[in-house]
Amino acid sequence: MRFGCIYGASIYVVSLLGCHSPAMRPAALEQVTRYAATPHLRMAQRWAAATFRQAERDRQQAEALWKQGDAASAALWAERALATFERALLQARQAVAATELEKAKAELAPSAQQLQQLQEEKRQLEADLRVIEMRKKVIHDALPLVVPAAASGAREVARRESARALVAEAEQLCAAAQLVGASASDLEPLQRQNLELATLLVATGRPAPIDSAMRQRSACLALLTAARRPRRSAASSDEADLVLAELSRLGSFAPVRDERGVAVTLHDAFADAELTPAAAQHVRDLIGAMTSHAALPLLVVLHTSDPLDAKRRPRQEQRAHAVRRAFGRQDPTLEVMLAGASKPLVDAKDQGARSRNERLEIVWIDTGK
Repeated sequence: MRFGCIYGASIYVVSLLGCHSPAMRPAALEQVTRYAATPHLRMAQRWAAATFRQAERDRQQAEALWKQGDAASAALWAERALATFERALLQARQAVAATELEKAKAELAPSAQQLQQLQEEKRQLEADLRVIEMRKKVIHDALPLVVPAAASGAREVARRESARALVAEAEQLCAAAQLVGASASDLEPLQRQNLELATLLVATGRPAPIDSAMRQRSACLALLTAARRPRRSAASSDEADLVLAELSRLGSFAPVRDERGVAVTLHDAFADAELTPAAAQHVRDLIGAMTSHAALPLLVVLHTSDPLDAKRRPRQEQRAHAVRRAFGRQDPTLEVMLAGASKPLVDAKDQGARSRNERLEIVWIDTGK
């Protein structure tokens, strides 16, 4: 009888353990753990230390999320870590190949065939690196954003205004990327998406697409950063810092630096459709002070107190023409944008202060040089 009780209790304990077996670790986490321990990554640790450290941080983040019970996020971070490890290895191989190429040149006696092979390997590695960069971007974009719950009333209005501001920023970042020299094949899809989102925000009766607007702004900023990258070098100076310093020394403006470049803002700049004499003088002062940076592309943004519509747009377009005449530049290095009321400084309902939303923003685009 006693033996039967013990046997029954044992079966009960085993059944409990079976019901609470630990969840399986994500396959990606297992894969990146094994991959991080492989000997051939030592080359990456030596020759691409920064990228290797980033990959290790991503792997540790995946482990931490797994321990917290978030298996989905842990898998995404593990995939990201794996892609970064591969990128570090490719960077290391590229650095070794470049070192060997320089050594071969220094010896002054490499055969033409060996030199061609090394150059081809370097080009292939650069192509592989671009593929890995794209994979990393895709994985990064796959990390889940918090989807906002349905809202109503003032909260939904605030979300719509935030989404409108984000789309306006995306449009300006994409315009800056175009001025820097981004390829049309990369730019055109983003410009179409900007237009679709702007059209969607005009309509009411549906939730504000604030998550899509956030992604769109990030995509345009990524394109601008990528367009600047080929222009940067270890020996290049930061021309945007020089522009900021020179504008600050003028004393008449309050320049600020942001993701686009260096910007100054002129208030009370228009009388009807033309620049006021004071604003026109400010423009002349800026042109005279920036002669050493005349090659920098310019983005001029016209902000209004009221949203653009069929009635207000013609006057704003006349103001855009007036700005072009004032700067005397008709080439593609000057872009004039109509932002409407997408980024107000004060509440448009405040009749006493809403005129501050009427302003002219002049941006010297940071080209990366």
